Amino acid sequence: MNLSGALLTLVNQVRSRLNDETPSEQRWSDVDIVAAINTGEREVTRRTYDIEDSTTAEICTHTIVTDTATYSISNKVLFIKRMECSYDGLPLEKRTRAWLDENRSSWKVDEGLPTDFIEGKTSFTVTPIPTSTYNGYFFYLVVVRLPLVDLSETNATPEVHAKYYDDIVTYACYELKLKRDADTFDPDGAWVLYRKFEASVGPRPDGAVEKVIKEEPSGLRIQVRR
Repeated sequence: MNLSGALLTLVNQVRSRLNDETPSEQRWSDVDIVAAINTGEREVTRRTYDIEDSTTAEICTHTIVTDTATYSISNKVLFIKRMECSYDGLPLEKRTRAWLDENRSSWKVDEGLPTDFIEGKTSFTVTPIPTSTYNGYFFYLVVVRLPLVDLSETNATPEVHAKYYDDIVTYACYELKLKRDADTFDPDGAWVLYRKFEASVGPRPDGAVEKVIKEEPSGLRIQVRR
């Protein structure tokens, strides 16, 4: 691979930690190491919520359509942090279905200017349902997301902050030590590295926690390490 920039630096750091720097004796290919680094960046992002985005149009801008309450969200989005409507520039309140059922029992059929939203796994739903008055306006989202593009020969700079580069290297080394080969497989060493990684950036949220984070109302936020 023709590596450069920050990615080349990360690959070299991984090789240094694994004592894999001598070209004629290398146990891991550049392809293996880059793949592990990409996994490491995603893991850092899932645990720190470091990538916040309000400018990527295909993810953060949704055109309002008459009589349409539900809109798809990218699978890169971990959760929606804020949403506003371009009609009045005001934020929508993030609610839970339980809150809406209790406080606005007709929320599924109400029509008008959207003022609230609920977030699901692959979409968000607004209420009231927008009428033709709001057709063509936009919902502007602020989201916390995963990296959009894997690191490669043509994309050499991670999206996460540079302060997490060392954590990415640690995770990559952990994953590479699990490669099932006589010269590479080291589960005990991998476990030491995983514990070091987790001590630095925290545990990976499980499915239940991620569901709570997606659904929690505005004004609440589960604390994560940053």
